[in-house]
Amino acid sequence: MGYTVTTIGREFSPKEAAEVTGVSVSVQRDWRRRGILAERQGDGWTVFDLNGIVELMIIKMLSASGFSLTMAKSIAGLSLLPMHREFGELEGAFEFEGDEMPESIKQRILFSRVHGAENSRYLVAPLPPSDNFYGSVFRCGDLNYITDRLSEDGSFHCLIIDHRLLADAVKKAVDGPLYRIVSELKEENTPDAE
Repeated sequence: MGYTVTTIGREFSPKEAAEVTGVSVSVQRDWRRRGILAERQGDGWTVFDLNGIVELMIIKMLSASGFSLTMAKSIAGLSLLPMHREFGELEGAFEFEGDEMPESIKQRILFSRVHGAENSRYLVAPLPPSDNFYGSVFRCGDLNYITDRLSEDGSFHCLIIDHRLLADAVKKAVDGPLYRIVSELKEENTPDAE
């Protein structure tokens, strides 16, 4: 016996995205026009998935701190995978629907969805940005690692994005679950009796 599992991510209208992120609809339109945000159409209308919400929040935060929109978007892209892992840790971020399954399988689904984001709670970018800025940005799970890594790059200060705190901020700003996981029980195939 097994399960077929479908994950359905929440989608947001531009107005809903503005309420969650603080990035107004007119600024969203301007960023799309300038190529910072991709056009994503849903039935002829612009929609944002959770990646879009995370991008909006990080771009807003970094541009307010003096980063160019292009650089802010690049840094935001490095946070998407770890953010999905952090969402899996949040109570109420996922809602299971469909056929009942054991808690152990639910936990396996939550934490096996995102590979490559282990030990990625923090995104660290040495400052000021250098010619090899993107090559010096790194993710880590422990702030103690930062000192050694920054000294290798010759930096003494940095930008840190805490993916856990950012995931929590997104969840607090959104009513209801971020994802729905729909399960369907698959019966084992039994050989035909002859």
